[in-house]
Order: sequence, then structure tokens, then C-alpha cells
Amino acid sequence: MDPLIIRQLSRLPRRAWSETLSYAVGTRAVSTLLSTGLALITAWLLPIGPEQRSLFLIGCFSLFFSFSFNGLRIIYSHGFRAEQRVGLLALLETSNRIITAGLIALIVWLHCPLLWAYILLVYSDLPMFLIQFLLASRHYSIRIRFSLIRFREHMQGSLPLLGHNALTLLAGQIDICILMVMSGPASAGIYALASRITDPLISIAFAYVNGLYPLLCTSFDARRERFDRVCYKAMRLLALAIIPLAVCVSTQASILVNLLGGQRFAAATVAVQLLMWAMVLTFFNQLAERVCTAANMERSVPIVTIVSASSNILLNVALVPHWQILGASLAALISEAVALSLFAMQLRQQIRLWPMAGMLCLVLLGNLPSLALLLWQHRIPLLLSLPLALLLTVVGYLMTRTLSFKDVRQMIHILLTRKDEK
Repeated sequence: MDPLIIRQLSRLPRRAWSETLSYAVGTRAVSTLLSTGLALITAWLLPIGPEQRSLFLIGCFSLFFSFSFNGLRIIYSHGFRAEQRVGLLALLETSNRIITAGLIALIVWLHCPLLWAYILLVYSDLPMFLIQFLLASRHYSIRIRFSLIRFREHMQGSLPLLGHNALTLLAGQIDICILMVMSGPASAGIYALASRITDPLISIAFAYVNGLYPLLCTSFDARRERFDRVCYKAMRLLALAIIPLAVCVSTQASILVNLLGGQRFAAATVAVQLLMWAMVLTFFNQLAERVCTAANMERSVPIVTIVSASSNILLNVALVPHWQILGASLAALISEAVALSLFAMQLRQQIRLWPMAGMLCLVLLGNLPSLALLLWQHRIPLLLSLPLALLLTVVGYLMTRTLSFKDVRQMIHILLTRKDEK
């Protein structure tokens, strides 16, 4: 529902935003209320102790304002995102994290009981939510409105993306489950460590594509040539950033594993290397998903996810019994490649694929000197080799003409400048 609301705002006159956001708030309030009611019923029915049940019940009501859940709070950010005014949202979220960290220190210092500690942490999001609520309500004239027709439209429109998110969540957890059953808890634990090294990077992709999404929507509404140009530049800057990071992480995987898990987790090194390159494809898939949504092709997204998740499960079942951790890592890499290929087939009518493929090859070529340095830098201290690798990467980009200072300045301008009012 959220990407569709932002897409609708990006294509509406500024004066029509109040009605759209007001009905979106009404829909999300009702859906969050239903989710809260279901969670309350589950809390009463679960065979848990009184203290755990009390904690469960207290946490249910945080769904309305939590910064960790796309509940009612997220609707009050859509206007700012559509105008690309993300600075205020970043300030609120950063302030919220600082408050939470301060409360954790206070709880430890005062030795608060579990119940009060849980209440303080769960409801620490409330002050920043109220500030965001007041600012958005005043700036966009948001009032809570509800209509069964709008509710049905929102729910039906969001089903493809909801199915995509559910399948993505399932595919992200199934590999560890299969490893646990077929290879044992030791292999599952080693693979889990490798995943914990690479998985946090996905937040970078979310921040990038969410900031770019309103521009994709407006460019698609303009003309195909501009949409193709924006997609090309977005993919190029994403590749310029994530591929050097993948080179660095994959070449230094043994150091990261030893630092976080010790020598007994040395088998996770190969998994980190493969999962890092799978993460590169995940970055591209996240952008492709947003491009499909901006191009009114969100109904095709679950099809890609179903094929990718099915291939991931089948590959895990086939490879894990023979290669254990290596098999699970290969399954993740291949399934992400399958998803990217399917997204490319879906978007072939909207963007030119061959120039984009050639650009990606040039980016990979520009990273070869830094890759060679990091592979044979055993006599050079790591703190010296990393800056040298970065310098070689920049030189490689300039030589292959995949990077120009004009492109960087233009993308910074796109992401940080507010959209003009219509």
C-alpha cells in the first residue's frame, strides 16, 4: 500500500494530497486496529505465563506508532517522501534512536524491573511519532477519513506487493531451516553468522530506492526517454557503490569471520563471499522492484518472487545434502540471479537493457585493479591497502568513463532537492 500511495501523490497536484493522505490514514488506522486485535486474541490464546502475556499485550498497542513496524506512523511520512524532504524524517528517526539508547542506559543504571523496562523501550517511539503526526497533519492538512470503497481499493491494490513481501520473508529464512534439517545445527549456525555479516547491508538498498522512488514515478509519468535515463543513472550509481563494497568484503571475508566468530567459524568464509555477491544482486532487485511499481507493473512483482523463492527452495533441497553451507550460499546467489533476469524481462519494454548491461560490465572492469590489489596485499597493512584499493577503483571508473563528477552532483541534487509543487 505504501509505495502505491507515494506513486499516487507523485502524480497528483499538491492541493489534492490532503484527501489522498486522509483516506490513507483511515485505511491504515483500521488495518492496524485489526492487526492489533488479532495480536491481542493471540496473546490470550497462547500457552504462556502471565508475565509474558502482559508483555505481549503491552507491545500490541505499539503497532500504531512504532518506528520498527509499518503501521499508522508510516502514512504520516509519505507526504515528505513524495516531496523528497527526507531530512526531517531522518532527524526524527535519528532522535528516536538516541532516545532509545539513552533509555537503555537509564534502565541498566536504575536496574528497572522487566515490565517497566519493556514499557519504556516499546513506548520510546511515541514522542517522535507525535511530533511527526503534528507536522504532517499541519503541513498536508491530514484528517482521518474512512470509506469502505477506498479501503477496498487500498487493500486490493496492495495485495501484489504484500504477497511479494511475505514470499521474500519466507525465502530469506528457508535456507537456515533446510540446513538445520539436512545438515545439522552446526552448519546452520555457521551459515547464520555469514548471513549476519551481509544482511544488514540491505538497509542501504532500502534507503536508496525509497529516496529515488518518487523521482521514478514522476519520470515515468513524463516520457519513456526520461524514465529510461533515470533508471540507467540510478543503476549506475548503485553499481558504482555496491560492487567495490562486495570486492572488499569478499576478499577480506576471513578477517571478518575471525573477528566476529573466531577460528571455529572459519567455514563461514566461503558463505560470506557468495552471500556478498548475492547481496549485490539483491540491491539490483530492490531497484528493479521499485522500477516495476513506478511503471504500474506491480502485479508482475509477485510472479518474479514466486519463481525466485521456488528456485531457492529447490536448489537448497538439491545442493545442501551434498555441499552443506556452500550449497545454501550457491542457492541464494542463483535465486537472486533468476529474480534479476525475470525483472529484466518484465522491464524490457520500458528501459533499454543492453546499454545497462554494458555499463555493468564496465563497472566490473573498473574494479579489477582493486580486486587484484586486495587479493595479493599480504605484505601491505590492511589499513593502507583499503585506501589504495579505493583509489584504484576511482581511477578505474574514470578510465572506463562510468563515473563523472557531473553525475554525482546531479544525483545528489535529485535526492536532496524538494520536488516543485504542481
